Amino acid sequence: MIKQDPPISKIYDYGNLIVEKVKHLRYEETQPKPTVEIVCPTALVGIEMEVENIRSDVPITHYWMHKEDGSLRNYGAEFTSIPLRGYQVPYALDHLEKCIRMYNNPDFSTRTSVHVHLNVRDMSENQIRVFILLYALFERHFFNFAGTKRETSVFCVPLYRTNQLADTIKRELIRISTYWHKYSAINCGTILGNGDVPKFGTIEFRHLYGTLDKTVIIDWINQIFLLRTAYHQYEYEDLVKRIEHMNTTSEYALLYKSIFGKYARLDLMSKKDFEHCVTMTKLALFGENYSKKVGGVKPGSALSMWYQEKRKGNTQKAKTLATDELVAMYDQLVGEQPVTKVNAVQNLQDFLNAPIAPPVFAQAPPPIQAAPKAVKKPNTKPPVKFQWGVA
Repeated sequence: MIKQDPPISKIYDYGNLIVEKVKHLRYEETQPKPTVEIVCPTALVGIEMEVENIRSDVPITHYWMHKEDGSLRNYGAEFTSIPLRGYQVPYALDHLEKCIRMYNNPDFSTRTSVHVHLNVRDMSENQIRVFILLYALFERHFFNFAGTKRETSVFCVPLYRTNQLADTIKRELIRISTYWHKYSAINCGTILGNGDVPKFGTIEFRHLYGTLDKTVIIDWINQIFLLRTAYHQYEYEDLVKRIEHMNTTSEYALLYKSIFGKYARLDLMSKKDFEHCVTMTKLALFGENYSKKVGGVKPGSALSMWYQEKRKGNTQKAKTLATDELVAMYDQLVGEQPVTKVNAVQNLQDFLNAPIAPPVFAQAPPPIQAAPKAVKKPNTKPPVKFQWGVA
């Protein structure tokens, strides 16, 4: 039986949400009823959309606020929504596109993106932990949908490239929010506020590229909603135990399909993706105990980097990592001593390509401290992202 812990809105002080319900209900009554499926029609989300080439007026009357965005170029602008019920998202996207295209020819360069804030004020602290763990298990799914360009952006850093999950998942919520980096692909700093990050009571998803395509955005939000629906099914301790004993790809695929349904893309998720997500989550939860089970491989080690380069297809670069460390670890992984370093690398490649899955090696660089100097730093005074405020 799932425990009924109090939602965080009963513990932390949040202002009332400004939704202008009557105004928008009247507007919606004048519009064609959307036929698109929404997984959670009553769940709340906020949307931030970055666009370039907005040279003329955008006559918005509902749902959105418009402001210039200094982090963009070529007449960049950001449109931020009020907190939207799921069923309102199609109305809001239709209205925004119509208003933008009325006097502008919008451009979505690689600098633009769409951020979605999921309301978590109705979740308990343990439910938020469950949600974060489920995300960590399926992070590759979200990046496969959003595309590899965002995966390499310094403004959308995957959990698997940081120590973020290991450093925070077992802490109290206030510490999770305080120490979460705002440019992580999934940003938990907005739950309780973090430096210049406002206190919204949301978890922000930063993965999606810039677009006005309503189908793409709604599909994206539906996948976030499916993850939201799944957290109801698990106690934190039960999910941790399930992850601990998750040792086969079929177990992972079964959970993946049970959560994402028709959005599950087994054709895009490779076996290595499955194994990497599970391994990184286990390392975060069980630390050194799990590291010993997979051969004592440490984040940032030559063997870890070798595996990561091989996963990305950089075969030649992987071969250059044929160090003494590879040879020293080889007998733990394969069970026999190699003849030479070159032989070790070749046999390890054969080993990883074998039908029986080998252990997956972790790659966890140091936590992200700041964006590179070459990247233009956003304004120090944060704008109000959207109206999660006091009425």
